[in-house]
Amino acid sequence: MNWTIAQEVGPKAAMESAAKHDVKGEAPAAKDLWEMTRGEFAANQGKSGVYVQQQRDAVVKKALAAGKPVPAEVLKDYPGLAEARAAIAKVEDGT
Repeated sequence: MNWTIAQEVGPKAAMESAAKHDVKGEAPAAKDLWEMTRGEFAANQGKSGVYVQQQRDAVVKKALAAGKPVPAEVLKDYPGLAEARAAIAKVEDGT
């Protein structure tokens, strides 16, 4: 049986819930691999382990080399990278 949340809770409650949760009926924008946290990357790949971590390392390093705005939450996994430290400082300083 196909049903919608409006049928389950009523149209008014469904509209209020959608407004409260900022639901626009669109799928969230997909992140690029270099924007994903360690857990998101592993879930995206459908597996975990050393090989997946090496893949993520390569993706993040390539993004940094290309000057992409790698999120601070991703960069925190790479404290040994000079580029990561510089990028974290840049993000924190707002420059």
